Amino acid sequence: MSTERQADFAQVVGPLTARRLAYLSETEVARSWMLKNKSEVDAMAKATKFLRKQADKAERKARVTADANLLNLAKAYRTQADVLKAKRKQVKKRR
Repeated sequence: MSTERQADFAQVVGPLTARRLAYLSETEVARSWMLKNKSEVDAMAKATKFLRKQADKAERKARVTADANLLNLAKAYRTQADVLKAKRKQVKKRR
C-alpha cells in the first residue's frame, strides 16, 4: 500500500484501527481456511462485524466529502467481510 493511500486509510479509520486491520488481513484472512475450534470462528465473526462497521463509517464519510477513494475503501471492507463470512460457513459445514 502506498504511503498516500495509507495516510487516507488511517485518516478514515484511525491509526490504531488501520494497524489492527492490516494485521488482520495479513494473518487471520490468510489462515482462516485452517480454522478448527469455535473460539477462532467467534473471533472471525467479530472481525466481520468490525469490517462492516468500518464500511459504514467509510460510506458516511464518502457521502459527506464525495470521495471515490472512500467509496472504494468501503467496498473493500464489505468484500473482506463477505470473504470472512464465507470462510466461517465453510468451517461450520466441515464439522
